[in-house]
Amino acid sequence: MDGVDSLIWVSMVAKKKASAEKKSEPISSAVPQEEKVASGDHTVISRIILVITLAVFAIFMVFTVLLFKSGDEIHWKRELTDIERMHERGRYEEAAARLFQFGRDRPGAQQTFNWNRQMGEFHADAKDWATSARFYDRALQLRPAEPGINALAGESHWNAGNRERAIQLFNREIDDVNPALGDHDRAFFHIGLHHYEEGDYRRALENFASISEPDDWKDRIDPVRQRIDEEIIEPARRLASSRANSE
Repeated sequence: MDGVDSLIWVSMVAKKKASAEKKSEPISSAVPQEEKVASGDHTVISRIILVITLAVFAIFMVFTVLLFKSGDEIHWKRELTDIERMHERGRYEEAAARLFQFGRDRPGAQQTFNWNRQMGEFHADAKDWATSARFYDRALQLRPAEPGINALAGESHWNAGNRERAIQLFNREIDDVNPALGDHDRAFFHIGLHHYEEGDYRRALENFASISEPDDWKDRIDPVRQRIDEEIIEPARRLASSRANSE
């Protein structure tokens, strides 16, 4: 029996050892290859769908913004056209008030050259010279050498009684702006008028003579020349004639 018991004991030990080795082996959680491929494809497809969705959404938002911007642009362009027509019909004060309200509704417009230039123009046509000068000055801060604006700003300052500032702007128009583009005639006329008021008739006439389109200023220059003739030239002629006769 001892021999048999020994064989039985050896057999049991071998079985236990085999069982222990089997338990010590890592449990495989491997997924079949087909399932791995399917899972990878599903992830790629999900990402593609997400990218497409985001792209479509972005395109939609851009289109919406552009559509809104386009609609607003059409609206404010139509409004400006109405204001300009009002100005063309001679309703200067009303046009200036409407343009001012346009700037209040769209604060960005107040920072532009064109809005300030138009405000200066409309108020000048309405004979509100001080307000016109203020807006022209703001336009010049944005474009200091814009052709014609220094002369127009100078004219508004001149009529508002700011003669020193006016002369400064007229000289800037002549000195800094190309004659082919600028409004030099307006500047020369007012500088000539300034010299006339100062009693410097020679320089006054020199500036009038520098005007390239004298016919455009004839109605304003002729009265000044007539006064110069009456005050200076005619008395000088009479004095010369009297001396000649006395000799």
